[in-house]
Amino acid sequence: MQQRDPELVRTYDYENFICTLLLKNSARSCAFAVRGFNVEVARIAEQVSQEATGLMRLQFWEDTVKACYLHDLRAVPKHPVAMELFKDLESMDDRQIDGILAEIPQIQNPWQMTFIRDEDEVGLKL
Repeated sequence: MQQRDPELVRTYDYENFICTLLLKNSARSCAFAVRGFNVEVARIAEQVSQEATGLMRLQFWEDTVKACYLHDLRAVPKHPVAMELFKDLESMDDRQIDGILAEIPQIQNPWQMTFIRDEDEVGLKL
């Protein structure tokens, strides 16, 4: 587990950080990878000033998950969360991976998200 995922989750999703610490070591790495992905996707709207840039970032993450799904390390971007997600997707079943992929296109306009609950729905529901 790279240090970036737990710190990212700790900074932006503290409640889930605490809950993830309660998991067994074998599941903790995967949970931090998925939560790190969730944070990255949920924060896109606040990190960019133009909608087109945000949509490109959403496309980046969709392509990243698809590359992880193909189990080809060379196709995965050299992003810390992406690399950790690649490592841990091998321990997930296809239904869980399909759930991640199904959520990304459903984000119609992340710039209209106003509730924390909505941001939690952007990523994978654990």
